[in-house]
Amino acid sequence: MESPTEVDIAWAAGLFEGEGCVHLYRGRYVHLSLEMTDEDVVRRFAKIVGATVYGPYAPRGAGSRKLSWQAQICARPAAEVVFKAFSPYLGMRRKEKVNEVLCASKALW
Repeated sequence: MESPTEVDIAWAAGLFEGEGCVHLYRGRYVHLSLEMTDEDVVRRFAKIVGATVYGPYAPRGAGSRKLSWQAQICARPAAEVVFKAFSPYLGMRRKEKVNEVLCASKALW
């Protein structure tokens, strides 16, 4: 993660809270992602957290016409840095999910 300002971190954490996802990829690897149709927003988020941007992806679902982009972090150490920075800004439910995924990945190693 770069040296973002506290405002950048708070903005990215809020975006992650509402639009982000954290899970174990292939049941083993910590995977943080954020997917949206607003490429500029995804790229700003990725720059703040040090993620890689993928896309554009074809529209999914009935009635969807916009392309989407995805920011991803697929490495536990990098994800832990991001989650630590986000922690003061995340709600309890999202914090619990992050802790659940991190604990599950530790148990696998």
